[in-house]
Amino acid sequence: MKKYVFLLLALFAISATAQNQTRSITDGETTISYSSITDAENKLIEYIDDNDSYCGFPSELFSELVMNDERCFGYDFGRLIERAEDATVRPLRVVASDDGNLRLYTWDVDGGTMSCYSGIVSYRNSNGIFSHTTVNDDYWDIESDDESQNSAYIACGAFEIETITLPNGSPIYAIFTHSSGSSIMHMTTVEAYVITAKGIKPYNLFKHNGDEMNTVSFYRNPS
Repeated sequence: MKKYVFLLLALFAISATAQNQTRSITDGETTISYSSITDAENKLIEYIDDNDSYCGFPSELFSELVMNDERCFGYDFGRLIERAEDATVRPLRVVASDDGNLRLYTWDVDGGTMSCYSGIVSYRNSNGIFSHTTVNDDYWDIESDDESQNSAYIACGAFEIETITLPNGSPIYAIFTHSSGSSIMHMTTVEAYVITAKGIKPYNLFKHNGDEMNTVSFYRNPS
């Protein structure tokens, strides 16, 4: 019995050590060492406090954190969102699907009346958790030697993910994003995706004039 208790204590100690392992993120000029995601969030907030300006959000540091530390998956970053938006007057969004298998992180890199978003898409499939950066208002398939890394890039200011369940039980993720060209020109886009063993892929959920597509857009321009 004592042997089993000792083994359990040893396993707990190893687990605790792994959880508190120090890691680092850098943007080339600033390096932050952290022991947990909460610790990283606190230090990113400190960075914003020390560089409080319209461009104060540490996008490179945040991107490296999310893309290289799987512990971010499931973390809401609520305090960082609040502090970043207070400092930059720009939206930083973290949205997730109901089943927790898809998460989008987006932020406005320009501000003003014309929005230009960058961010990260993270998803979980049978091979693990993967994250990719996004680029402005476009997406494309990323070809990789590792097929599990192939992924469609999703961008723009994501604000909601709705899950549609197919008759076979498979989920389709409808991602709602927003962009604006000026104070009166706005666009909402809905993009449909599925997560497979090879990555996140566009799904042709919509039809228009006989054509199947994975995305539809709605424009508003009062003029």
